[in-house]
Amino acid sequence: MAAEGSSQTTEAISVPVLKSQSANLVLRNNLQLYPKPIDALVECLKRSILGYALTCTPSIPATLVHRAHYTSNALFDTNNHVKAVFFETIDVKGKTKKVQLTKEKFVEALHLPIYDPKEIVTPSAEQLVDMFNEMGYFPLLEKISLFKKNQLPDLWRYFFSIFLRCLSGRTSGLDSASVAFQSLLFGIYYDVKVDYASILWADFCSHINHSLKGTEISNARFWAIVVHAHYQKTGYVADPSLPEMRYTPITVSPLDDEPAVYCAQIPIAMLSKVPMECIEVSSYRNTLVIPYPTRDLSKETSVKEIPKGKGKRKMAGGPSGPIKEEKKRKTSVKTTPKRKQPVADAEQNLRGSTQ
Repeated sequence: MAAEGSSQTTEAISVPVLKSQSANLVLRNNLQLYPKPIDALVECLKRSILGYALTCTPSIPATLVHRAHYTSNALFDTNNHVKAVFFETIDVKGKTKKVQLTKEKFVEALHLPIYDPKEIVTPSAEQLVDMFNEMGYFPLLEKISLFKKNQLPDLWRYFFSIFLRCLSGRTSGLDSASVAFQSLLFGIYYDVKVDYASILWADFCSHINHSLKGTEISNARFWAIVVHAHYQKTGYVADPSLPEMRYTPITVSPLDDEPAVYCAQIPIAMLSKVPMECIEVSSYRNTLVIPYPTRDLSKETSVKEIPKGKGKRKMAGGPSGPIKEEKKRKTSVKTTPKRKQPVADAEQNLRGSTQ
């Protein structure tokens, strides 16, 4: 692309105004907007390893972010893994320039931790099932493929929504997630080292070449964080009159009127990240049941899949029982009624017989 003298003119001509998708939302900082005990959960997440990635909203012109996303393309290796992402920026002289975004730069921009591969924990499907059942999944979850967010208690349903809506670019199928993405919840819930960097990087790259790239921007907030980090290093000063990037906060869905059969408390591993002087978490700590209650799984039923066409057949006149079939068979046989003889013909026959 040819260099332009004015960044504002270049952005207005060559880059369309992109619409942000309904994903990659921001976790709001105002705890008064959350009902109890969700306010304590939000405070724990803000103080967690993923706190910056959940709450960061940099001040940056929207046109710079739109330009980066609109001109982005991914470079894949032989295993179909993304090695790097290239996108267009503007240098201090107002000229356009292609820059490279690597996984390392992405991780640095989002303040994600990098662990020794030997320390990383990769939870199994069975461990994820145990976690959701411990949270209070009802009825009892048997297989991870059967997981549905709405079967969790309010507290942990919102916990799942925060991760999927704020850290992912998904805009549909929001009642479940991949095993890899559910590992993020596992890491925060049990305070263990999962590969946050690789999981979020893979999700970020998977949405780069979507079909609506020319009109919509996926992972808009992460793109803003990455682009903002780049311009901070280059010293580029944007035109202050340009409209800034706007971010959509995640909302709280209506809470259930009836309490859940069982709802796990926020683990001590999460609460310990928050200072004692935090009012919301301090009030929640006062409600904790000590010793920590455990769920009695032996008294609950599990989710069972009934194969299609294998259900019990209803007998004794049921919809598919033998009585109904008998009625069908009887009604299918057509009988011809006897013809009624006219009255005049009957009288004539009677006179003939007497004669």
